[in-house]
Amino acid sequence: MSRQKILFLFILIHIPLAAGIYAGTFLLPDYMEARQEHLKQTNYFLTDNNNLIKNNRELIIAQKCNAFLEDLQNEYKSKLEALGKDAYLEYKEQKVADPNFSVYNLAGKYLNKLSRLDNHCRTKLNNYLNTMDRELKANNLSTKLIEQAKFAYRIKKGQIKNNFYNKAKEMAANKGIK
Repeated sequence: MSRQKILFLFILIHIPLAAGIYAGTFLLPDYMEARQEHLKQTNYFLTDNNNLIKNNRELIIAQKCNAFLEDLQNEYKSKLEALGKDAYLEYKEQKVADPNFSVYNLAGKYLNKLSRLDNHCRTKLNNYLNTMDRELKANNLSTKLIEQAKFAYRIKKGQIKNNFYNKAKEMAANKGIK
């Protein structure tokens, strides 16, 4: 093979590869962020905009779902805080008994409890959304609200977890927990 053919093949392969890497590194994150923001702005459960829903029956179903989501989020938040308090109390008790006790010794136990809490809330959400799906279909309405509710739940649960983790990290730093 001549040098020109090798150079041509090299360029033919590497230019698209470099363009793909560039697009994945610089363009895709902006697109994903813009899409996420659009989904938030057009989601009935993440905005206070009742104009997103035109049908009165659909609005009533959405309002009931919104109340359910708020109750579920409050339940998740209170149980998460109780879990954190239990972990802290158990840590303090263990630390008194053994000064070399590490917080990492409790991590597995409480991560398992957190996983069970997540599964419990997800099951409640899915059961409610299955009922809502049947009601929407029975009224010949779009089931788009179900995806919006799932998305809103994921976003709000993530915010609750982030707030909890930040609060826990701050408390741990103030109390010198290692």
